Amino acid sequence: MVSLGTSIVSWLQGSPRTEIVPANNKADISYWYKVLNSANSYDEWKTAAERLDELEGNNEWKRQRTSPLYDHNRLGERIRRMHELEVDDKIESVIFWLRSGLLRNLGGIGNRRLYDHCHLGTKYIIEQHADGIRSLLTRVADCEPEEMSLEKRLAFFTESRH
Repeated sequence: MVSLGTSIVSWLQGSPRTEIVPANNKADISYWYKVLNSANSYDEWKTAAERLDELEGNNEWKRQRTSPLYDHNRLGERIRRMHELEVDDKIESVIFWLRSGLLRNLGGIGNRRLYDHCHLGTKYIIEQHADGIRSLLTRVADCEPEEMSLEKRLAFFTESRH
């Protein structure tokens, strides 16, 4: 097991840690809060936030799909459908599906309490859903003109921003 001191030195030298030291003591948590609060870059802040989420047990909360705060079944179904759309690779189907389901608070995922629980991120299923949407939007933006004209793509993105 890697000691906290060795981990800190490796982190300061820019070496990625391959093993997270389980910390059950307040000193480790206190140290990472100091790093978080004094970070000079997003990367420093993110590293500290990731460590704190692990040390404080927040990653287990992220892994748990069920919660009264949002509809995890609806998200799971949407993620399954996104995978199908990626396999089918038909731009018309992607556009139709995105138009019918781009909602700001889909299934309750806009609930602030889902984003206040951890230092970094939220439930993994919500992040997976957001990644899938981002991937499909990129697919539309990057499609060949033969699949969809630039004008139609611009119209889609203009309509979707509302």
